[in-house]
Amino acid sequence: MTDKAREFLRSQQNSDGSWGGKKEIAGTIEETALAVSALADAYEEACGEGINWLKNNEMIPPAPIGLYFAMLWYDEKLYPLIYHTEALRRSLGY
Repeated sequence: MTDKAREFLRSQQNSDGSWGGKKEIAGTIEETALAVSALADAYEEACGEGINWLKNNEMIPPAPIGLYFAMLWYDEKLYPLIYHTEALRRSLGY
């Protein structure tokens, strides 16, 4: 099941190396970093493309990541940095 999930996630990568809510929807730092983190030990080339996209798009503002109690959409300014750091850590094998 994990292999199928990873393959599906890999198939949803945009041609620019990012991941969005669905294939060919503009990528976000959060979604790209989380996808790289999830795929780091299985898809080195795809993760490298994702890391390159992150490196070139560091100034994108935070994106909504889901529902949070009283707010319709919730975002946090630190999430892009935290997720980006985790993606780098996993892609480097730490």
